[in-house]
Amino acid sequence: MKQITGKDIIINSSANLDFSTPPGSYSPMFSTIGLQANSDGIGALWLHYNRATRAVCNKLFDFSLPINNNKSDICGLVFGDKEMNAKLSFFDADAFVLEAGGIENISVFSDALDEYWIENKNENRIDIKGYSKNPDARDPDKKVGYMISFSTQRGKIICNENGIKISAENQKIMVKVFVQILEVSDEKADEILSKNIDWFSAKKECEKWFKKYTENFSLNVQNETEEQIVSTAIFGLMFNSAIGQGDLSHHISAYPNRGGYPTHFIWDTYFQNLAFENISPFLAEEFLLQIIANQRADGKFPQFMCSTWVRPHDTQPALFGWSARRILNIVPDRKAFIEKIADDLEKNNRWWLSQRITKYGCIFCPGGLETGQDDSPRFDNGATLATDMNSYLLDQLRFTAEIFEEIGDKNKADFWKEKADKLEEKIIENLYDKERNIFFDFSLTQNKKVDIVSPSSMMPLWAGVKLGENKEREMIEKYLINPEYMFADVPFPSIAYNEDVYDTAQWWRGPTWLPIAWLMLEILLRFGYNDEYMTAVRKLYDILIKDEDMHELFNSQTGEGMGNLQQGWTCAIFIKFCEILNK
Repeated sequence: MKQITGKDIIINSSANLDFSTPPGSYSPMFSTIGLQANSDGIGALWLHYNRATRAVCNKLFDFSLPINNNKSDICGLVFGDKEMNAKLSFFDADAFVLEAGGIENISVFSDALDEYWIENKNENRIDIKGYSKNPDARDPDKKVGYMISFSTQRGKIICNENGIKISAENQKIMVKVFVQILEVSDEKADEILSKNIDWFSAKKECEKWFKKYTENFSLNVQNETEEQIVSTAIFGLMFNSAIGQGDLSHHISAYPNRGGYPTHFIWDTYFQNLAFENISPFLAEEFLLQIIANQRADGKFPQFMCSTWVRPHDTQPALFGWSARRILNIVPDRKAFIEKIADDLEKNNRWWLSQRITKYGCIFCPGGLETGQDDSPRFDNGATLATDMNSYLLDQLRFTAEIFEEIGDKNKADFWKEKADKLEEKIIENLYDKERNIFFDFSLTQNKKVDIVSPSSMMPLWAGVKLGENKEREMIEKYLINPEYMFADVPFPSIAYNEDVYDTAQWWRGPTWLPIAWLMLEILLRFGYNDEYMTAVRKLYDILIKDEDMHELFNSQTGEGMGNLQQGWTCAIFIKFCEILNK
């Protein structure tokens, strides 16, 4: 067993450097840009913006040198060897420096994809301004403005009908680059590019950033393989963190995936925080405060938040209380944190209880998107009283009562406790199937229970709904830890294995998702099924070790990874598995 820290992650990262795709792009220092590093130099420049990553050019710097993995790490990239080389490192968000030696000239911004023009054109400075086309039809704005500023400290910029090149000065090139999206400012570019910085000092700044925000992190690892995959998970989480523009400039954001989902999703944030409790309590708090900063006046949390728009119709699970309860245990000042969130948490509760409440006393969901389980067969017939969503809200109501009790506001504590008790009563009345001893969703359009067993059927137990110990344990043993339903080689499929609608090829109709699996683990722990808990953790851990790339979801028959790589919640839960197994 070996203990590693944030400093070790920097060193260990060199073996896993692959920045060839947008989800795995090189994006340190809370950047909202991503670089593609490949055998030809720096390929695409990606803008991670408003839920849709887009490339503005296919080749930012062309110097035809491969990455030198022996000399690179996540805070500084090295290409080539002693004779011909290039080195790149970020020194600020969306700002980096490139040094090259033994190269006569480097082509810049070739194979551009968007409308652009050039300003401030001289031998040491050039600004490329343009409008990037928006690939997301949901965004009301079809383009976004950007500005890429280049400033040379060694070498000269040549701009003519043949394109843009930087010619070497005594076989040396050093250029600083700063990219702006949406909020484009010549003054800001001047400020950033005026910094006297070379590659070595830029690398030190990047290392300082990484160490600052991982200073609390330490973890025991079993072997070199685990150490390398932990490194991938940690820098995946850090690179998914960003200082956005516009409405995302209030706090630091946690993107689920910088290239796949570059925006602040709320329930992804809650699960990513499972790791940030260890990595950086400051960032964990920032991510929750970003949600509050974008809360609607009536208390609604939007499904996700972008720089200029939010998804208007849907919200997502009421797990703010669950995440805040965990954060409350690690912040330096509990009372101050409660004061930051209490009023807004109440507003969110009131939104649920006014906008989603039904005559049954339970809340409804218009469809799967609101639950995060987008295409689940549970919602094939539309509006539903969802077992999981009512359970999430029940837990949040109880947490609200807890924090008001802690700060001495008995009236509010009693008020929210009464609301929670009433919701628990209605969950049992409307969603519990006495004959089968399990909870089912209730279809409002068909006026009957949705007879599909899934992990969501167990969620009222997670939220503390009381049926009596015998019935609760009987339910867990019949469904949750039964290999016929949810406890085979790849535990906790999104729909039970033996359901007719189970299909592990379709996202929420059968594959295993780590966030849902984590909540099932919490049920096992709550009810004392420690052996089954450890068995499930080990099975899921083994799948992630084999996968290596921290995929978004997993085939519940084969364990094969699906969706985006370096997905935030998978990275976070893998870190938790290592903590559990390596105590």
